[in-house]
Formats: sequence, C-alpha cells, structure tokens
Amino acid sequence: MLSAWRSDQARPELPEQRADTKKAAATLRVQVTTLGGTPLGRAIVTVSTPGATGPQPATTDNDGRADFTVAPGRWLVSAGHDGYLTLQAGQRRPQDLPRPLRLEAGQSVTIVMRLPRCGVLGGRVLDELGEPVTKARVRALRYGYRRGLRTLLAVGEAESNAAGLYSIAGLGPGVYVLSAMFRKGGSAPATPAGAVAFAPTYYPGTTSLSEVQPIELGLEQELNGHDFRMVPTRPVRIGGVLTDSRGKPAVQGAVSLYRRLGPAEAFAEVLDSTVSMSSNGSFFIAEVAPGEYLLRGMVPRTQTSEEEYGSMVLSVGGGDLTGLTLSAGRGGQVLGRVTGLPRPTDRVWVVGVLADRPDSADMPRALTGYGFSTFTLTGVSGRVLIRVTDLPPGLSLRAVTRGGRDITDAALDLKDGDTVTDVRVALTSQSTEITGTVADDLGRQYFQDYVAVAFPEDRNRWEDPTRYIGVARPDQQGRFSVAGLPAGSYLVAVVNNMEEGEWTNKDLLEQLRRRALSVTLAEGERKDIRLTPPPASGPPHAHDGSPPAPRRLSLPLASRPVRPAAR
Repeated sequence: MLSAWRSDQARPELPEQRADTKKAAATLRVQVTTLGGTPLGRAIVTVSTPGATGPQPATTDNDGRADFTVAPGRWLVSAGHDGYLTLQAGQRRPQDLPRPLRLEAGQSVTIVMRLPRCGVLGGRVLDELGEPVTKARVRALRYGYRRGLRTLLAVGEAESNAAGLYSIAGLGPGVYVLSAMFRKGGSAPATPAGAVAFAPTYYPGTTSLSEVQPIELGLEQELNGHDFRMVPTRPVRIGGVLTDSRGKPAVQGAVSLYRRLGPAEAFAEVLDSTVSMSSNGSFFIAEVAPGEYLLRGMVPRTQTSEEEYGSMVLSVGGGDLTGLTLSAGRGGQVLGRVTGLPRPTDRVWVVGVLADRPDSADMPRALTGYGFSTFTLTGVSGRVLIRVTDLPPGLSLRAVTRGGRDITDAALDLKDGDTVTDVRVALTSQSTEITGTVADDLGRQYFQDYVAVAFPEDRNRWEDPTRYIGVARPDQQGRFSVAGLPAGSYLVAVVNNMEEGEWTNKDLLEQLRRRALSVTLAEGERKDIRLTPPPASGPPHAHDGSPPAPRRLSLPLASRPVRPAAR
C-alpha cells in the first residue's frame, strides 16, 4: 500500500485518461442528506475508479441529488459539504476504508449518503501564570497506523486568539489527544537573557504522552472548556550555514525545521522557515523547545542548475546548536524505460519511494506515456524503490530490472551525483485477482460489512513499504476483490473493521494468519474463494506501548445502497 504523490508539486495539465463510458454505460444516482434525512443541496459528489479518471465532480441540486453516467465496474463515491464531514460510501469515520459499488452494464443504482455535522473541540491556552497565550498552534491528534506502528496522527488544528481561545472544527467522532505549541520564531543570532520558551504541551498540561487525558468526541458533538497551561522551558537556538552542491554559501534559499511526535511519526510539522539567507549563507532559528527535529534546506533552481536539497536530524536538548553546516545537493538520477503500456494514450507516473520513509512527501516522480516510454527521475537521494502509480485499469507492475537483474523489491542506494541507467519498469496486463464471498459452514452468504485482507505467507514481505498486501471491503452484493498482487503464496482472512494503514501492523497479521485461507497465485491468475465470517468481537488490536485503540463507536453508515434495478 503505497502513497506516492508530492504535495509540494502541482500536477501538470495533461489529457485525462477517462473510463470508457461509451459502451453499455451504467447510471449512478447519489442523494446526499443530513443524518436526519434532510436533503443537502450544493454538496460536492465525486466518483472514481482505480487507474482512470471518472466523471467530473457534481454539485447536488436542492433535493440533494446528483446523477452520473459511468462505465461498468467498481466505483468509489465521496460526498462533502461545508460544515459536514466528507465521507466516502460505506465509511463511518474518515479513517475507515471505503466500500465500493459494483455497477453492471445497463444498471441504475441509487445510494443515499448521510453526512454528519463536523465535531468541534475548543478551550483556552494559558501560560504557567494563567495568562492567555496568543497564536498558539493547537492540534487534535488521534492514534492511527504508520509503518505498522500505532502512533499519533494530526487530523485538525487551530490557532488561539488574543484571549487564548481555540476551536478545532471538522472532526469526526473518536478519541483525541490535544497538543499545543507556541514559538515566537525569528532569526535573531542571540537568545535574550531570561527568555522563556514553551515546550510542546499535551492536554491537560504535560509534556509526557503517558500523562495525557484523551478526549472522546461523539457524533456531531461540540466540546468546549478544554483549557490547558503550557509548560515553560529554556529556549534553544539553532544556527549554521547552508551550502550548495559546490560547497559555497547559499545566498538564496530556505531552511525549515520539522518536529515529530514519536518513532513512527514522519517529520511533518513545520515549525519555522527562513526564506531569506544572509550574504554568507548563515541562518538562525530561535526559541526552539527540546525534541527531535529535521532541519531541511533548499537552494532554489537557477538557469544552470536544478533545486538542491539537504537535511539533517537534530536532537535538541538544553543547549544551543550553532555552527552547523547544512549541505544541499542535487541528488542522483535514475534513467529508464517503461514497457507494457497497451495504448499510445496511456500514461503512468514513475516514482522513487524512500525505503526508509515511505510516507515522505519528498518522492521524485516522472511522467511517461502519451507515445513516449522513457523516464528520468532527478533529485533522488538515499535508498529508493522504483514504483508506478495511476496505472490504467487491468495493468499491474510485473518487475523492475537494472541491467537484467530484478530490483523490484531491492532499493537503489543513490548519493549526490550518482546516475543509474538501464532501468526497465515492466507492466503486465496479466494481473492477478482474488475475489470471493464470506459464508458460514452451511453456505449461507455473509452480507454484513467486513474487510478482506490478503498478505504474503513470507513474513519478510510484511515490511512497509510492500506491494504484497491488499485489502478490500465488499460491494453491495457482498463480494470483495483484491487485484494486482504479485504472483506468490498468500493468506487471506476477514476482519470486522480495519483502519487506514492498520494492515501494516505485523502483530495483527500474525494473529490473522492463524485462521487465514492459503491461496497461491501465478502471474495473471484469478481465483474465487469463500471465507468464513470473522469472530464476533474481531481480532484484538496489537499493542506497541501506545494506549489501546479507541473503542468502536456505533455510527450510522455513510451510505445505504438501494438494490440495483436492471434497465
């Protein structure tokens, strides 16, 4: 399960690759309402299918309705409205897996999507003397899964006003941890005597995750009065010089500081960014609280060179960190060719996934297709896996080779200035697929909701990032489909529910293998299987030192499919 899209780069305007709706189209009718059944006009509805661009998003009319003409297949439906949660069909909460709709040629299917209002958490941020803290950054965090570990993920944030008041809107039901952070920022080369900074503080007023008080937010609930005092600490100053790939001071550029929450948390929280550098390339970031940080520098593109990047991990304690040298480089490049695109209009993105940080946004990418098949990845640095995204329907990755040697699951180790050539990315239309149903010992089909998980028998292939794990929820007919897995030996099991990324948890997979069905797939092979219903309570969640998973809340489905009618 890989996500490979750089959020800091705009997607170029390219001809759209659309699902073919000219042949025996189906009709999908969506009605969006409140939980109480009141139609929601001006809601935005989107339908999509993997590997192809569906119809343009539509706005519901005054009756909350939007109609789409789509090709037969499995479709995902999303709906949102100001003040309401944006959910996909079948979701109870935004972190749940969506449920596909299967549409046959000539069918007309109607679904009703009931959207709950957004929840709100609010309160005041105060200093140690009880005075309001202005412009503190307050975040709502929830436990989720990243790289197989249960860790805190940010899902919403707000800034406190002059009275210290904050209000975080747009939240779904669940259990949250609140954190507050405050920095004046700046680039002063010296810290004033007696200066005080605030350490990142968790509600109700602690720097330790073991002492936090989780807050349970109900459906459409607004909870205020969650006040907490920031914990003062001695401010630390970070300073040094940013240099380019030639070792010269960068007179233009930016230095950004990122902080992370735990061992599985990516450095995703930007604390400070100095856009202008001094003439000697020096930078200073003041009033930094203790913690683990990523310092990242960027030298902008010129007429003769591309953008250059450099980074270093810092452990900030009680003393200043000055005299640092942050070296930026062009990275390496990977040159290759994609084979197996069946039509001249097809295209795919080739990406370099960082093996050590697969959830990082810093992934080089290159477009190939539209009549040409070569690609060049630039700015590649570190251990990188070559992957493809936005595959046309029916295609999957067969192999990545270099000089004839298979490197599909072997990372390339690139340093600044390295060039790797003769890389071949082979696609295949002989895609595997596991389909099936869930039924009891008497053959009675299980129509309740569930999640099917296909994972490799070889435990060595459980390591994230992996292309050997597939998950799926059933369509409205109770059938699931896991497509595009590499050939090999797999185990397939069902669970009652599963959050985004939970399938990377090795302890959970270890529990599932005890009752999983063994399935062997050859290249291009499709198998239909029947699984037994999951235990009533579902498998216990794995623990890795974090608090237990929040209990499942009883919520209405975001969508209720209506039996399709042949037309």
